[in-house]
Amino acid sequence: RYEAGLSRRSCPIARDTGHRVPSIENMTIRFNCPNCDALIAFPGKHSGKRARCLTCGQIFIIPSRDNETPKKIEPETKPQIEKAQPLPGFYHAVFLDSWKIFIRPENATSLVFVIAVVCFKFFLAPAICCCDYLTFLIVWGWLLGFYLNIIYESAFEIDKLPEIYLGTGAIFLWYVIKPFLIFFFTMAVVQLPFIIALVLLQNKGITTQNMWQAELGFRLLLQLLFIFSLFLFPMAILTVAVGKDLTLLRPDYFLIPIFR
Repeated sequence: RYEAGLSRRSCPIARDTGHRVPSIENMTIRFNCPNCDALIAFPGKHSGKRARCLTCGQIFIIPSRDNETPKKIEPETKPQIEKAQPLPGFYHAVFLDSWKIFIRPENATSLVFVIAVVCFKFFLAPAICCCDYLTFLIVWGWLLGFYLNIIYESAFEIDKLPEIYLGTGAIFLWYVIKPFLIFFFTMAVVQLPFIIALVLLQNKGITTQNMWQAELGFRLLLQLLFIFSLFLFPMAILTVAVGKDLTLLRPDYFLIPIFR
């Protein structure tokens, strides 16, 4: 039997000796580590594969012949990731960055109008007969709407106070009533667990007047529910102000970010 592709006439050595030429797969390849010069041996069938020196840990390619210097494989270096700078904190934004709003010329009209409305409510309205309750409704309704617009623009990093929208007739009344409805409905939704628990515990003599007594049990549960609801209120009003949709007041939108 002869190697494939060879005839007796073209390969006289194989014909005369009768011995098969050994293949590299049946040989043992001996070589030295390219790093620490330690003697290493591998079966020939592993030629061309990666290996690691047990002495120094150098990675190399197994050569195909004895005493051949194997090719070194340099370890892959992970790309260095630059550390991101943390965003400014809440107090930094409130006490250092918020003052920029007051010196922008385009915000002068809104600032003057807000100051005038607040001064009218607290200094002039009480002196005018029968105007205190009416001005309370109009001023606070408009201010709550102004606050909602500030929240909306702040969420999109707009360093500018909202424009003044007063409207006339029914539109003016809607601008006053709508913010009250939004704040009231949002507060009612976040306080819903507290309200349900309070209704269920009324038969035990617990009311809003005596629920704040220092006592373990149901009163403590009501107090925790009330405080937790107040904790959720800023998140809820932010969601409504930015999304402009009351259907976004869902428990999973509030609780999942807290747990994460």
